[in-house]
Amino acid sequence: MKETIIAYVNSLIEPLEHFSKVHGLAELIEDRDGNSIASIYTHSGEYEPVNNEDFDDGVLYHRDNGPWTQEETDTFAFPKLFYNRTFPFKLVGVVLKDILKEDDKYIDDKISENIVAQISAKTTASLATSLNAQSATVEITSVSTDRKDIQSTEWDNTIKLDPKYLVISVEYNVVVTASKKCFEIFTCDEQTIANFNKCTVIDGINPASPIILMANQTYTCLTAGVVPLAYSYPFSNEPNTFGTGSDGFIEVNIIGPLRPTTQNVRINALVNDTTLNGNNKHGNTSRFTDTLGTQIYANDIIQVHDIGLEFYRVVQPVANFSTFIIDALGTDFGGNNSTLGLTNWFGPTSKQLVPLFDYSLTAVLFYSPFNLAGNLQTSTTRPDNTGRNLIIQNSGGFILQQVKTNTLQYIFCRPID
Repeated sequence: MKETIIAYVNSLIEPLEHFSKVHGLAELIEDRDGNSIASIYTHSGEYEPVNNEDFDDGVLYHRDNGPWTQEETDTFAFPKLFYNRTFPFKLVGVVLKDILKEDDKYIDDKISENIVAQISAKTTASLATSLNAQSATVEITSVSTDRKDIQSTEWDNTIKLDPKYLVISVEYNVVVTASKKCFEIFTCDEQTIANFNKCTVIDGINPASPIILMANQTYTCLTAGVVPLAYSYPFSNEPNTFGTGSDGFIEVNIIGPLRPTTQNVRINALVNDTTLNGNNKHGNTSRFTDTLGTQIYANDIIQVHDIGLEFYRVVQPVANFSTFIIDALGTDFGGNNSTLGLTNWFGPTSKQLVPLFDYSLTAVLFYSPFNLAGNLQTSTTRPDNTGRNLIIQNSGGFILQQVKTNTLQYIFCRPID
């Protein structure tokens, strides 16, 4: 694991082109005079000390900064199943200050900030993937450019560092989350784990023994006898007689086939407007998330985990009912919509929009993350007057009707995968 971690950190630093010699793990090795010198392993138990001949070209290496520690993950989903192992490291670098071609008394800070930014600002998803672990994070704990302290620690004061050199020491921790079995065999490939202590059923996995857990996947521990998560899709009573993309069509062709056929399912209820009473598909209790389980919404998709739908929150231009129905409908069902490369969109029914209302507000849909202003079309036809459809009056949260030839803005949605 350490080799993979250090190679990852080096891959972040190398693009700076500050250091010509970028090494892996070094050790403090005593020389003949009993001085502890930072040294790089070469071969067959031999080490080569890092010395002033390396400094002009820029040299960087890492050292263990203490023993690794391990603790159980503090999560309901995985009691005694996954562990956080913390690896403490120290990065040491020496480089000529004129590497940035600037005459600046703050050059030490600038170069240090470059290095720290490279390590700390990058996503660690690729590191977790390389380790086949659940997750991995890099945490900077301290940064020092104190040359006297560093030359004492790394070279036992056998080398006096000229002021023309920048010397930096960065202490950092890498926290890897993986299964206990993964750590026991020093790799994190697919593992067979026969017993989960308190966890007897895992959401989405047939309760057989042994159970196969894959790294980089999120699993939810369920109580015995409970089987996978299903959604409480709002039900439609409208007959499928008002054309492609209408309320009844959506029930028969899109939502109906997704409804659970057994009562032996877990459906999350709401604790409040934003919190579920159990984990969603991303392993957290947020009612609203983006497609990654966070609240960033970079692609403008909002997943609503109690009703099982995700909405594209960008309001579409006004259209009459027939245009709205076909333009909101995905190409899978004969419509025109393939937004973000997805093809199973549809215009929401009135019952699918009502659960989103916040009646503590004047405009019931004008709150984060939706922030919808104005009235909205729905795909629901008025049963006693088929020339009219139901619409949402945002102000006050009323269900009104309009002639289908009238125009109004709209949004669209799809089932959560």
